[in-house]
Amino acid sequence: TETETETETETDRQISLDIPRTFTEIPLINKGAGSLRRRQSLFRVLKAFVSLPEQKPHGYTQGFNFIAGILWMHLGEEASFWGLKSVFDQGLRGLYTNNFRGLKKLQSQFEKHLSTKFPNVKLCLDNKGVSAVTYTTSWFLTCFLYNMSLKNAVVIWDVMLVSGVRPATFLLCVALAMVQHFKKQLLSASFERINEILIRLPVAGRDINRICGKAVGILEDVLVED
Repeated sequence: TETETETETETDRQISLDIPRTFTEIPLINKGAGSLRRRQSLFRVLKAFVSLPEQKPHGYTQGFNFIAGILWMHLGEEASFWGLKSVFDQGLRGLYTNNFRGLKKLQSQFEKHLSTKFPNVKLCLDNKGVSAVTYTTSWFLTCFLYNMSLKNAVVIWDVMLVSGVRPATFLLCVALAMVQHFKKQLLSASFERINEILIRLPVAGRDINRICGKAVGILEDVLVED
């Protein structure tokens, strides 16, 4: 129908806009010989994914490009499509559907655990007017791929994929581990610096494995209600 065609055209347009914004710090997608071919390949992955019967009612959301992009870079076109389908079927889809109900639930769980595990950090952030929504939205919707160097984000993804737990559960644990890692800085920083830390997550390469180890340890204490 005409409406369906318009919807598909808008989806195509949004995907095409988002692909050049994916991992801008590396030239693989946007620069060099073959960059157009590579962008077209990633476009096909995203287009095929949002056309799946289980995904089509929900459409495309900004952030998918990062998740598809990390899989595409490491697995290639066809395997990244199936990888994307797999992580969404394991519960990641719920973050984006029904007016982001799953995301809001995960953010609520994060704040609850933040209050019990790091009450002084929670109090500090509240007193300075730093809302968890402002930083955890990109953390969870891009699985940290927007917020840190690709090299560090890949480590998180490696551990998440082999952990055997649902992606949302592991993302929550990584979020708490990030707060633990930056705790001293957050308690003494200005409002502007706090937001800079939480949005850009300046993790040194030598520390990312330690953070993932903390996240795995936190798994024992965290229960994400499905």
